[in-house]
Parts: sequence; C-alpha cells; structure tokens
Amino acid sequence: MTEEEQDELYADAIRAGARRAGGHLIRAGIELVSGISAFLDELIKVREGETPPDRPQKIELE
Repeated sequence: MTEEEQDELYADAIRAGARRAGGHLIRAGIELVSGISAFLDELIKVREGETPPDRPQKIELE
C-alpha cells in the first residue's frame, strides 16, 4: 500500500468519524433543548394558580 493510499484511508476514516460525531452532537443538542423545555414546563405548572403579588412582599426579620 502506498503512502497516498494510506493517507486516503485516514482521510476517509476522519470524515466518517466527524460525520458520526456531528450526528451525536445534534442529537445531544435536541435532548438538551427537550430537557430545558420539560424543566420550564414543571416550573410553569407550579406557578399556575398563583396570583402575582400587587406590591413587593415584606419579609420581617427578627
């Protein structure tokens, strides 16, 4: 096998690995957005039903 053929094999392997890594990165990004969405949904569920205070709340300290 010549050096050029060896270099071509390495280049093909690098391209294939980068393509696979990119796919995993995209899927991980989608999972991250999905997780943040679920987190915000839970916060919204807790917040629903509460009326916002008309004025700032005063917390007395002893």
